[in-house]
Amino acid sequence: MKTKVAAAPAKLESLAHVLARGEGTLSRHAQLRMALLASINAGHWTAGERLPTETELVAATGFSLGTVQRALRTLTDEGVVRRQQGSGSFVASGHHRIDDVAHCRFLGDDGQTLLPVFSHVLTRRRWRRIGPWSVHFKDHDTKVVRLDRVLNVNAEFDVFSRFYFDGQRFKGLASRPIGELAGTNFKVLLREESNVPPGGISQTLQLVDAPVDVAPHIGVAPDDPVVLLEIVRHAGGGDDVVYYQQMFIPPVARKLVTHPAA
Repeated sequence: MKTKVAAAPAKLESLAHVLARGEGTLSRHAQLRMALLASINAGHWTAGERLPTETELVAATGFSLGTVQRALRTLTDEGVVRRQQGSGSFVASGHHRIDDVAHCRFLGDDGQTLLPVFSHVLTRRRWRRIGPWSVHFKDHDTKVVRLDRVLNVNAEFDVFSRFYFDGQRFKGLASRPIGELAGTNFKVLLREESNVPPGGISQTLQLVDAPVDVAPHIGVAPDDPVVLLEIVRHAGGGDDVVYYQQMFIPPVARKLVTHPAA
């Protein structure tokens, strides 16, 4: 790919370098999205800061205006970027790193360091449908709530998470403004709401076809093979379930640590 960065500011040059090292199998707008996300996560552009204009991005990357606009639109839909008419695109404050990640634990090149994970919450809704989660929430008073998140790993790839819990029991997580949940460790929030000590965790892995509503979020086509990691967290000393989680992981070269964080 030919880039035009001779006269570009240092941040645009850095973006072009990140883009050159990116995943060539992704579509162009997905490559640019990942490169912008990597630069934001690295602190090249911070919360509230204005991003380069569409014209500057076209000049720096060599991509078409349509490609640039689609990448920015995707980041806007994900809450990473906010667009202000007449003023440009700005880094939103709602895309943050998760501390003490419990399950989305991928190893870096040294085989020891855990890669950083950033989250964005898409939706939270009362969930009345029957599915694999139902067996874990049998009480008639239970009000199952599902939180959908995109977890970005080191600006390399995305994981889609469905997080199920009892909204009647954990009213704080069920009612907290959704904009405040980015970068939040749900395990910590649930622990703060309950005096019951955390118990054991069971995890299973299987290869599944990517659901139609999940595929676009993790850069695969519907029905492409992906890994489904299912997690059940129990309360201490019994079969009481604190949460049930599904994580859809695209094909990646990174190793996943499947035992939970302490």
